[in-house]
Amino acid sequence: MKIKLLFKNLLEKFKQIFKTYPITMVILYIISLIYLIFGYEYSKELFNVRFNIYSILGLSLFGTFFSEVYFKDNKIKKYSFSSIAIIIAGVFNRLLKYNDKKIIIEFIIAYIVLLMGLSVFKLIKNSEIDAKKFILNVCSKIFYTTIIYSVILIGLNSIILLLKWLIFTNSSFLDDFDKVVLVPMGLYYIPCILNIFTNAKEIKVDNFIKSIVLYILTPIAISSLAIIYIYINKIAILREMPENLIGRCLICLFIFTIFTYICGVNYKEEKFGKLANILPLVFGPLMILEAYSIFVRIFQYGFTPIRYMGVLFIIFELAFYVLNYYKKAEKLSNLIIIGTILLIIFVIPPLNYRNVSVLSQKYILEKYVRKNTSLQQCSKEDRLKIIGAYEYLYYEANERDYLNTIIKKGDIVNLRKQNIFTSISFTANKLNYKEFPKVVKYARKYDVNNVWSDRYIPLGDQRDSD
Repeated sequence: MKIKLLFKNLLEKFKQIFKTYPITMVILYIISLIYLIFGYEYSKELFNVRFNIYSILGLSLFGTFFSEVYFKDNKIKKYSFSSIAIIIAGVFNRLLKYNDKKIIIEFIIAYIVLLMGLSVFKLIKNSEIDAKKFILNVCSKIFYTTIIYSVILIGLNSIILLLKWLIFTNSSFLDDFDKVVLVPMGLYYIPCILNIFTNAKEIKVDNFIKSIVLYILTPIAISSLAIIYIYINKIAILREMPENLIGRCLICLFIFTIFTYICGVNYKEEKFGKLANILPLVFGPLMILEAYSIFVRIFQYGFTPIRYMGVLFIIFELAFYVLNYYKKAEKLSNLIIIGTILLIIFVIPPLNYRNVSVLSQKYILEKYVRKNTSLQQCSKEDRLKIIGAYEYLYYEANERDYLNTIIKKGDIVNLRKQNIFTSISFTANKLNYKEFPKVVKYARKYDVNNVWSDRYIPLGDQRDSD
């Protein structure tokens, strides 16, 4: 009887979620069913077709979800904005084929972040409960839903393995185990998540979740903060520089501490709830150490994506304290908008992580070149800066052509003397391909580790590249 009631309640929830998000649910189920039948085809001909279908429908999901959250009571606006979202998804899919993929992917990520940030902000407003209660309710229900989803995956995997080993021994349909993960995610898990966010006000948090928040998460947060303060005393006594990793550790600790605070403050009448309530105040002074460790590295070795993210995250932390204590906790939902803006700044040009980091590292390298000195004449600190800039531009930023123009013969010799990996890139076309043997000869002469070669193929008629 209980099982029957469980399935009845589940069916009612799915009916409600289909009623609330009809377009999003239809697209989600179409993607899931296509993937169930066809999977992710690896043959070249069908791969492009499947990629187009999945990318257009997948991107459309975010736009339709946004339109159905903001215009749930206005059918004309809801369907109009959903149609626009599908068109935008098609445009992005088209641009991926004919433009710089990195830039397009960055704009796609920013587009998704914007839509999801605004959607979650609106859902919190619609719930008529404060952001802290909303987060606790949503996270508690997601916890249980994830457990059920995991049990479903274990069961389906067991059944498929038995079918594969004992009955359908020659069937290739059962070889794609990713179907077992992704199809139930589309058919069950994501709809449940949508339902949780939409009906957060009605969720009742049980004593099990309360115990986890108060008696597990809160003591862990307090212990972690205590360790950091012990570390501060250690470096103060020994007069040491903070470790490079301390900035990243504090970012992770801030996320964990504030999450514990947001959940635990809902039980502030409890003893451990009172401890959770003071966690942001205990963490506050650590922001000085966090900012110091990040900015010292930036002044010494320039920006990298992680350091740039650290700077933006410090801005996010400051916004949290302003909204939580100065503008009252009711304004805390605005933190989602601030976080969305910062993520968009981080991702899209001109001030994104890639451009800022590359310009910073190029400045360091060109500063060395302008001095016209060899590595052997540099101080140890300057040598580390040069090596760091060179390795970042070569390995992570893929600026090999730039390095070819900036690094001279003498520099290559000096780099090899310092046992630094060096490489020369050569882009072949119909005018210079005969020069490649000379490049190889040059690389052998100066003991270059690697010669990187690719072929330039212009857009348009294939004959242009012959």
